[in-house]
Amino acid sequence: MVPLKWQLHFLGWVALLPPFIFLWTAYATALAENPSVQWWITVIIVVKTLLFLSFGFVQTLELRFSEFGGEGLWLSETTAKLVHIGLSLVAKTLLGWIVA
Repeated sequence: MVPLKWQLHFLGWVALLPPFIFLWTAYATALAENPSVQWWITVIIVVKTLLFLSFGFVQTLELRFSEFGGEGLWLSETTAKLVHIGLSLVAKTLLGWIVA
């Protein structure tokens, strides 16, 4: 049986995928209709995708390392929380600048 923390973690990945599938599908459609899409649009989509997916990667590492005790590893619980705070600050700040 898969532990509850892993079930919830994978459920989070499932919830995260549809918005990005929609985003990349819309981008591919726009690119097919107009191949001269501005370069900065591509940069925004790639950077936002990587930033938001990195939350899941950090959590995966945190969960995986916690199974081995977590102490003395480079991604302790405190470090993971700080990384999540930093990612949140950067991702939301960039999103605010893009929307504005």
